[in-house]
Amino acid sequence: MTIQEIKNLLTGVDPDAQRYEHDRAGTGEAYTVWAEIGPVGFYGDGKEQGSIHFQVDRFTKVEDEVMAECLRIALEDADYITVDYRVDYEKDTGWIHHIFDCEGV
Repeated sequence: MTIQEIKNLLTGVDPDAQRYEHDRAGTGEAYTVWAEIGPVGFYGDGKEQGSIHFQVDRFTKVEDEVMAECLRIALEDADYITVDYRVDYEKDTGWIHHIFDCEGV
């Protein structure tokens, strides 16, 4: 999986998703950011194979937000991505932080 493929998948769901940082951060509006964490190497078929570890973060103040659910579905439905999904409520700011820890082949 390439960086461009990650971007294409995410912006296909949320056209405003941005890599690393978002210009909406600090405005009170919901936003999605993503970043690659690094390559993951493993062996298969007698040669080194590889995948990429990346994280997608959705910040919102809306419970049961549709965009967060759409991101979850898209990532979980992709046959070439594994997803560990968690939610963290940041009490001091009121943000609901949807965390998608992913590995794509």
